[in-house]
Amino acid sequence: MTRMHAITPAFLLELASVERSQTSRVTHRLQADGETIRIGCGDVTLVVPNRATRYELVTLMRAAGLQVARPAETDYPPKTAGPPAHQRWCQLLHDMHCYSRELNFIAPGLTYSSVEVDGPEVRVVLACGPRTLTHTVNLERGEPRAAVPVDMAYAYLRSGIRAPLPARHGV
Repeated sequence: MTRMHAITPAFLLELASVERSQTSRVTHRLQADGETIRIGCGDVTLVVPNRATRYELVTLMRAAGLQVARPAETDYPPKTAGPPAHQRWCQLLHDMHCYSRELNFIAPGLTYSSVEVDGPEVRVVLACGPRTLTHTVNLERGEPRAAVPVDMAYAYLRSGIRAPLPARHGV
């Protein structure tokens, strides 16, 4: 049995709900590691289940000494009172959840392996089997684009990296 190394869309939605209730970004790095996610929060790194709920995330963050507000109760609309870059971060996390089906339709098997904020940019590492591609999103430039994950999937296809062929059963 192989270990899953993907950040699930459901996890991204739960994290977006946590981030949305904050006045500034709490997390700056997500890294899939089997059934867990390593979350960078300033100087603190949390290891949380990939299926953690927004309430479990807040509990774990508070236990690590982070000052975080209660998570947003609803999933939509993804609005926050923070600065524009924080609003775009929340929107990106939310869109990565919402457009996960389109991502997989365009490039079957493509998943999110890691997400890292570096200044005004977010680097999203997409993976399909052993093949990866890094896609960069700017959080401070202009209005956020709609459906960024769709752009990521097409960038993956344009890169020439091909997904491994699915196993054929019964042949």
